[in-house]
Amino acid sequence: MSIIERALSFISYNEKVFSKHPFLDEKKKVIHCNCASFISFALNSTTFFRANEFYNALAQKKLGNPISNFNELGPGDILCWKKDIVPKNGDSGHMAIIYKIENDPNSALQKVWVLDSSKLPHDQDKRTEGPGLGLMRIEIDDDKKMIGLQWSSERKKIKRTALLAIRLTSIELKDFS
Repeated sequence: MSIIERALSFISYNEKVFSKHPFLDEKKKVIHCNCASFISFALNSTTFFRANEFYNALAQKKLGNPISNFNELGPGDILCWKKDIVPKNGDSGHMAIIYKIENDPNSALQKVWVLDSSKLPHDQDKRTEGPGLGLMRIEIDDDKKMIGLQWSSERKKIKRTALLAIRLTSIELKDFS
């Protein structure tokens, strides 16, 4: 089962909760997760981490070569960014699985459908919180480097931050820390 198929299966679960305490019961169709543990579960991994730790591992090339050019992204890639100031507890950044890209060569804001777990929905998102599928926008510069994101059109602000992505297998995930 691909990372996308596995992530999509979680969206149909009976109980989906955003939580920093990961829990998965596939028989009862129950998932409690934040964005990072959602990625771990989708990769069928028992390795858990924070978004900033994953971003730093990508930036340091501990997981292979990160993708920073928008044109190199594809479905199943893991997209992440981190906060400039990371708190000891709470949100350290975000991670999402790319589901679909709607490339517009005439726009600096590119539409990207993502699978993630969040406290807030994206555009065209049916969830209130937890795992779901929604539309966000990635800002790119003239060289197609990812330089920011818009969570949803309701939250009009564009967060200027470096974004990185990678294609991963669960085997690669075990050895990054």
